[in-house]
Amino acid sequence: NSDLEMMLAGPNSSNNLVFWGNVGGDASTNNQNFTIADGGTLLPATNTSLSSGTYAPTVYSTPYTIAFTAPAPSSPNLAPPSGTATFNSQFDNTNPNGYWSFYVMEPGGGDHGSIGEHCINLTITPPVLAITKSHTGSFTQGDSSDTYTITVTNNGPGSTLGTLSLTDTLPTGMTAASMSETGHTGGGTGSD
Repeated sequence: NSDLEMMLAGPNSSNNLVFWGNVGGDASTNNQNFTIADGGTLLPATNTSLSSGTYAPTVYSTPYTIAFTAPAPSSPNLAPPSGTATFNSQFDNTNPNGYWSFYVMEPGGGDHGSIGEHCINLTITPPVLAITKSHTGSFTQGDSSDTYTITVTNNGPGSTLGTLSLTDTLPTGMTAASMSETGHTGGGTGSD
């Protein structure tokens, strides 16, 4: 067990997580099913035969140095207690499209075994946009101090992760004298 290291790397390889490292000591583990998910309990470091269950990503700093050979990312992000990385911190709000890689290393050598099946479950958290329009002023001919406001709010758990385009056609007879944009939050950008 303890000489087994596993890493998941997303399409952008800087988004990676070593989620299993130096766990269980020298005890053998056979025919078990593990779910590794943020929020679970850490896997044990001592000589313990591991049992099926849900565990947090776990990496201990000993007895082996956590190091993967190419083509694995050369700067791995370690899970607690050796590091601070989690699935959420590494993969939240990243584009899931592309090649994902699963790396397994056995730094101690001499052992043998297999990993039967592996699966990645992604939870997509979409944005939930709300658009409101309001105005101040009477909008009469020749009046240039009236204001027409469009507000876009993201009430969802997910980010828009890119360009958000908004098109609004002015009523017949109206001409825009000027436009401005304010109040970006969450790293958004825009233009008039």
